[in-house]
Amino acid sequence: MKDLSYGWNNGRMMKTALKSINDESLRLMELISYEDKLPDWTLAKVSTALDRLTMARQHIQSMIELGYTPNPGIMEKIKKTLGFASKTGVKAAKQAARFTSDRAIDAKHAMSISSVQKKIDNLRACAKALEISDVEMKNTRRYKELILELESTKRARTITVEKRRTRKKNPRRKRKAGILRPRGEGFNEARQAFRDEYREKHGPNWWKDKSLKDEMYDRLRDMGY
Repeated sequence: MKDLSYGWNNGRMMKTALKSINDESLRLMELISYEDKLPDWTLAKVSTALDRLTMARQHIQSMIELGYTPNPGIMEKIKKTLGFASKTGVKAAKQAARFTSDRAIDAKHAMSISSVQKKIDNLRACAKALEISDVEMKNTRRYKELILELESTKRARTITVEKRRTRKKNPRRKRKAGILRPRGEGFNEARQAFRDEYREKHGPNWWKDKSLKDEMYDRLRDMGY
């Protein structure tokens, strides 16, 4: 097991995502030939995916080859900060670790839902370019697979939220005016996923539209940030 200091075991998530990428690439390879004339935007999508995948691989490989020294796990960090003070301190450490874990799970669900939704949007765009009706597109096997995947991902997120609601918690203190509550780990990843989504849908200058920015942060607040 490699601990690259990010606080939770997400190697399984990475392996699952890579398997999905491999499956999609094989499906695409079966559909096209060297002589085909394809829409330029489809080539751009594939090139972007390749570039991001290469960057991720190079980063992880360089960390391993350079003998990266991992930081302590999240629980060890919290306990060290509290100085193993008392039973109350340990309880606070567990609550902080749970808070971090919740945010990581929320970010994972949000990115999974966003990823499947992008695939559905791309399928719709392809159908429109090929002048395939919406009804015919929805009857394809690929569309039905994606809808099932989307429903499964949303259902997993709902179950997680329901379990969290039934968990016994201390009442949260009200936020004071002018004081920002800490976002918690996972916030930056979730925000970046939304930024990428809005950039693809609305262009590189989407952030100049205040309504879009407000919408993004509303979605983040719905996730608990």
